[in-house]
Amino acid sequence: MSVTSISILTVLSVLTISAEDIQMVTTELGKDVSLHCTNRTWSEIMFETWKIRKTNGAECQIAFRFDRTDANSTCEDRITIQNTSENRPFLHVSHINNADEGNYTCQSTYNGGMDIVQFNVSFIEYGIEPPAESDSGLVTILSAILAFLIMILITSFFFKRILLAALRSCCKSAIPATMPSNKHQLPTWLRKSKGSVGVL
Repeated sequence: MSVTSISILTVLSVLTISAEDIQMVTTELGKDVSLHCTNRTWSEIMFETWKIRKTNGAECQIAFRFDRTDANSTCEDRITIQNTSENRPFLHVSHINNADEGNYTCQSTYNGGMDIVQFNVSFIEYGIEPPAESDSGLVTILSAILAFLIMILITSFFFKRILLAALRSCCKSAIPATMPSNKHQLPTWLRKSKGSVGVL
């Protein structure tokens, strides 16, 4: 393998940037939220930046360099960058409220690459799921039950018609013919026998 090929492979492996990922985060009002941008430790990271675009239109940014002890932030004091016990940074939002809904985009730069993660943060109230999701599931179930009942009714209707038609054609030949009430309509042999009996 040539020196040029090795150099290209080395550069490609060092300058790997991960694809942007979107993660959905749902929590209750008043709870704390922790968002992790990377699994790398502070010793590996050069700096980390969070850009927050809230649903209500408000924006803020918080950035932290590994060689400094404080963050450069335009966000509220409730939104901070903290470390885990393993010295891994994360964004901490305390006492989340209605105004905190929105997109939280993180860019964590390290020697040789960058991790970019986007979080979509929303909330639920008192542990109850948003009604749109639960209603859509309920509507789907009710629609399936209704369709099943309609199919049963249609099937039973046609089955009843077919069964009645079969019974009529089957039993038509078994019904006895009625005797004629007028004696002129009687067969000849029966009229003669009746006459001979009368003579006796």
